[in-house]
Amino acid sequence: MSENADQYEFFTLSVSNHIAEVVLARPDVRNSMGEPFWRELPLIVDRIRRDADVRVVILHADGPHFCAGIDLDYARRLFTLNHPDDGRARDHVTERIRQLQAVFLQLERLHVPVIAAIHGACIGGGLELVCAADIRLCSEDAYFELKEVRLAIVADLGGLQRLDRQLPQGIARELIYTGRRFSSDEARQWNFVNGVHPDREALLAAARQLAAEIAASPPLTVKHIKESLVDRQSADIELELRRAATLQVAYGFGEDMKKAVAAAFTGEMPDFAPLHIPADPAKEG
Repeated sequence: MSENADQYEFFTLSVSNHIAEVVLARPDVRNSMGEPFWRELPLIVDRIRRDADVRVVILHADGPHFCAGIDLDYARRLFTLNHPDDGRARDHVTERIRQLQAVFLQLERLHVPVIAAIHGACIGGGLELVCAADIRLCSEDAYFELKEVRLAIVADLGGLQRLDRQLPQGIARELIYTGRRFSSDEARQWNFVNGVHPDREALLAAARQLAAEIAASPPLTVKHIKESLVDRQSADIELELRRAATLQVAYGFGEDMKKAVAAAFTGEMPDFAPLHIPADPAKEG
């Protein structure tokens, strides 16, 4: 049994009694996903993969909120089209998106079960993160929001693909098309979470109890059960993610995004132009 604790810039990692606890530890920025998040999470996943004593992971967060989503300044720098050749600029951004997608795929494919324990806000990329977990629990104050559509963005870190599998399809598509917030009660009603607990302390106690029960199961059996459950679905999701990245870069970053982002700051309703429907070439001329 290993017992240790590591401090990272964004995370805290501790391992005890076969349970790894990965904690989002930047409450000063509402645990928003900046460069340290994306740099350190793959390192943590790899460390857990190489620790033969770990049998289950709990993912939770410090502060009043689980995660406010991707850091917007980081995203702006990452996705700026700044090459003189438009094709190469868009290819570069597509590859960057795929690098971020790979981080959540690595978490999803980790050989041990991952329990996400969510409290407070779980928004955007934070929601896409917990979609990659095996099991989700939350506190009563938790709320969830995939609001990318309101910023004229195609959610491209797996929220579309995983929510469409994890929720009733009509519910998932309502949430994705509108970007509306849903509550802990709704999350439980739709079986997105396995349980709702009164507060963060009760939530963590429940997550640790569940983790201990999983850790008591034969680890080799659990490993191969998870592979059986996850491998095919995750491979399908990866193909869909590649398409999402391509669509994002091919058709995003236009006037709709500029208007949507401006409206997010002003509170005004943006006026989007209609779609351009091409004429039937058979009827032209």
